[in-house]
Amino acid sequence: MISPREILLAFLLPALVCVLLGALAARVREGWPRRSLQACAMALSYGLASFAIAGYIPLLTPLSSATDLVPLLALAVALLAALLTPDQFLWRALPLVLATGLLVCFFNRLASPPAWPERGVALLALVAAWSPSREGSVGRPAWRPLLALGTFAGAVALACICGRVASLALVAGGLGVSIGACFLVSLRWPAWSFARPGLDVAVFALGGTLVCAVYLGELAPLAALALLAALAASRLPRFTHAFGAQLALTGLGLWLAWPADGLVS
Repeated sequence: MISPREILLAFLLPALVCVLLGALAARVREGWPRRSLQACAMALSYGLASFAIAGYIPLLTPLSSATDLVPLLALAVALLAALLTPDQFLWRALPLVLATGLLVCFFNRLASPPAWPERGVALLALVAAWSPSREGSVGRPAWRPLLALGTFAGAVALACICGRVASLALVAGGLGVSIGACFLVSLRWPAWSFARPGLDVAVFALGGTLVCAVYLGELAPLAALALLAALAASRLPRFTHAFGAQLALTGLGLWLAWPADGLVS
């Protein structure tokens, strides 16, 4: 059972931090300081959710666990997203650079038989899903990317449970609560949303969580691919088409992720 203290540290505190940083960013003039605050809103809330549960739930590996690696990579995304502008080449190549970083972190696991080709494809799918999602918020209401991302976060949490990685499920759930809090606030104050830099961090963090659930747990690679495709579907211009396709692909991904023997072995 999760204690009230764990709920506070892994769910409510990150959500509060995310909303407060969004409110602070709304008061800052456009530019590097505002982008930094928006990026930190997601990166810090994800880091809090990750490190808050590290002392409660046994990790799968001592030094290379997903809960150790993914928050650090998310913080790197936050910094790069704040410093770079869309017209810079590295900004455009960022998904490929960071997916390569994941490949290096898990090279030993990828190189072992029998499924390293499928897992390599999962890394490429992370790039393919992140790239269109970065442009999906252009010209959209502030709430629409948050709704798509919140749905995705909940699906990732459930997929991690199916993959027998409880720690990653709690981390994804904590990030989902933060996104949901920002979604509710943005309905009244759109400027409080964490905007493009925060979206970059959140998409990479959740995509990286899926990848880690494949490598470190028992999540089926095809389930991870279907969920990443659900995120990419949020770029469709019409809301009904985009959200309908996302829900269908999310359902497919969770169906593929569901273990044959159920959640209780």
